[in-house]
Amino acid sequence: MERTHFVCALFLYNTSMPSRQWRKLIKAGILLAGLALLAISTWPLPVERMEWTANPTASLQGEFNFALAWPISIRASEPRTARLTVKPSPGQLADTRIEARLEFAGLVIAPEGIMAQSIGAAENLDFRWELEPVEAGVHSGTLWIYTSPQTSDRSEQRVAIAARPLQVRTLFLGPVPVVWLRWVGIILIALAAVLFIRRTRR
Repeated sequence: MERTHFVCALFLYNTSMPSRQWRKLIKAGILLAGLALLAISTWPLPVERMEWTANPTASLQGEFNFALAWPISIRASEPRTARLTVKPSPGQLADTRIEARLEFAGLVIAPEGIMAQSIGAAENLDFRWELEPVEAGVHSGTLWIYTSPQTSDRSEQRVAIAARPLQVRTLFLGPVPVVWLRWVGIILIALAAVLFIRRTRR
């Protein structure tokens, strides 16, 4: 009789092992899926930086120092910022304007068109754009920088002092917006944690 009980217990233990292993694998799979979604939706993307100096025209004394930072990779449906900083030399005329325009094919840029700032007494001029891709792939663009006087017909006296070619790559993660992937990843990680905690308490 004791031998029969031992055989039955051993049989039940062996048949329950695969079920327990499958449950562990499912929990681990949920956790790994959540971590993967969270990683691809939040992993920091690179930013390119460029600095240069220009002496625009003979009529303007001194130099301009430019510092440009822009994302070279953007996730679809997740806008990123490009920034241009201009530092005029002390000898620049206060009535001079710096104008900048960013152009990209395949990207929505805000604000669009030309942005202008007067030198005045400012130590630095700051220009910012939000870049949002509308299609996947590698997109080529140009940053245009001009100087112009503060007059009503300054468009006729606008002088281009820089034209910098740029490139941005769009990362397409599927038809689901990036923020949804991020939240699904968080939910899966939380679900896996709850399942593991419940198992350890039994």
